[in-house]
Amino acid sequence: MRFYPAKALTQALSGMAVMRYRVQRTGALSACAVIREAPLGAGFGDATPQMAPLFKMKPIGLNARPVDGGMIKIPVRFQLQAAADH
Repeated sequence: MRFYPAKALTQALSGMAVMRYRVQRTGALSACAVIREAPLGAGFGDATPQMAPLFKMKPIGLNARPVDGGMIKIPVRFQLQAAADH
């Protein structure tokens, strides 16, 4: 709930965002870009990058050693519990 957009929360909106990130050799994510969000203007695209520090990837590459710079897409769905129960 701490990442749920305030505007969407006050309007009881569910939504989603798809983000693109670069995976660093350490597994951390950087170079965030919003690829898609719905509904537009509800704040879901702004909220999702705030979660990036919680994601940890295990990059693999040449000779089973981590490589820097792979790109991934992460879809995130936001849904209020009351909306999920109906």
